[in-house]
Amino acid sequence: MENSLALDAVNPDDYDAVFLVGGQAPMYTFVDEPRIHDLVASRVADQAIQPFRIEDEARKLDGTNFIVAGRFVPHAVRDGNLITGQQQYSGVAAARLVIAALGV
Repeated sequence: MENSLALDAVNPDDYDAVFLVGGQAPMYTFVDEPRIHDLVASRVADQAIQPFRIEDEARKLDGTNFIVAGRFVPHAVRDGNLITGQQQYSGVAAARLVIAALGV
């Protein structure tokens, strides 16, 4: 944590991926944070993203293909460069998809 960069100091071109951790916490913490929105959007070019929406709100969006698994099981999906996990059990599944997307 001591060596973490401030968001203003982050150059998206220096990174191959952006990985936000924390389940619903980022939805509330970053909902009004344009630097996070811009950072995520820089990695998901040409895709319509609606960050920080929970299931009920996502289902209201036209053209949304909302996929959900059962409760308390790992579940992650990839749509182009956008990778997302469901619930606190999906960190490993989402990380594996990021690694695969990076070709590692």
